[in-house]
Amino acid sequence: MRQESGVEYKSAALAAGFLVIILYGSLYPFEFLRNPQPGGPVYNLLVTWHSPSSLGELIANTMLYVPFGFFLVQCPWRLPPAARVAAITLAGLALCTCMELLQFYDRSRAQEMMDIYSNTAGAFLGALAGSFQPRRVHLPVVGSMNWRPFALLMAACWLGHRLFPYLPSFDVHKYRSAVASLFGGPQFSWLAFLQQTAAWLALAALLETVFESSRGRLALLLLVPAVLAARIAIVEVSLSPEELAGGIFAAALWALLLWRMRMRTVLVLIVFLGAIISQALEPFKLSATPVAFGLIPFRSAIVASRETVTSVMLLKTFNYGALIWLMMRTGYSWLAASVFGAALILFLRIAQVYLPGRSAEITDAVMVVILAAMMKLMDGAPDPQVS
Repeated sequence: MRQESGVEYKSAALAAGFLVIILYGSLYPFEFLRNPQPGGPVYNLLVTWHSPSSLGELIANTMLYVPFGFFLVQCPWRLPPAARVAAITLAGLALCTCMELLQFYDRSRAQEMMDIYSNTAGAFLGALAGSFQPRRVHLPVVGSMNWRPFALLMAACWLGHRLFPYLPSFDVHKYRSAVASLFGGPQFSWLAFLQQTAAWLALAALLETVFESSRGRLALLLLVPAVLAARIAIVEVSLSPEELAGGIFAAALWALLLWRMRMRTVLVLIVFLGAIISQALEPFKLSATPVAFGLIPFRSAIVASRETVTSVMLLKTFNYGALIWLMMRTGYSWLAASVFGAALILFLRIAQVYLPGRSAEITDAVMVVILAAMMKLMDGAPDPQVS
């Protein structure tokens, strides 16, 4: 009972943290004014009830409230599961409605009823998912799955990034075009191949803790072709030769060699570090005039296109969360992994002030700290690899 209570209060801390993120993301830049627009906040919100929204915005606004609902439903509640889900859905509705009404007075923010629809749906989906947390789950073919929340979250972020925008196409010409891009594209990029391979190897290490060793290899061998095939079928996505080769190479390397090696997690960490550093320092050309370093967290993400931001933030979440997780898996303490990860990412972002076309800001280092805290509260420390 005491252990369950500890988990509930950790979930409360995580829910509070995501509440802060929602408040920050909804009210930035916190420049409030007396809005002279007639009708007031309620009327100007209600008149947007039928305004269309892009798919990217719908997905981003839904995903913003999913963690809030997921962790809030696990807090100490004296309600049956169905009543918890209903209460949290209503709490999400109340919260996002308040945010939309306040945005009437917030400079550069716009009210949208569609945001309320998607935010409420996100709170409901998160609460529904958080209500079902069996310690072991039995899946077809691969068998039992251990409940490792943070490892599963990182895997979900990777899949969310690769499968965005989650809308299948039924146009045969699209399939042909996606396959044709494998042969008619630009010159093969070995750097992109390294980055794809590193991501799949990190995912293999995560799956190793979710499944037993042999079933983890099977899960990876099933997941690689499934994701590659899905990307062919998703709208506005073209399969690149680098991701095809990287996925196949990583699956074969892990299944035939790495899983047997005692130092496999160390090797994956080294390759993954190389991929993260190379991603941060592209295009490897220095600019004569450095840009200013942004000290406002998540500013670029808030003001940029939701379609682009959602996929990028999912990838960054996977990269930084998996980096800390891999370091702890190799034996580093939580504090050492967190400090090194945040310092490394901060250094790379500072270096980007001299790279053309890059946005140098503190956001990524803040993300490392947030993800480290989430891992501590969700999973504790992953067991160091011992064989």
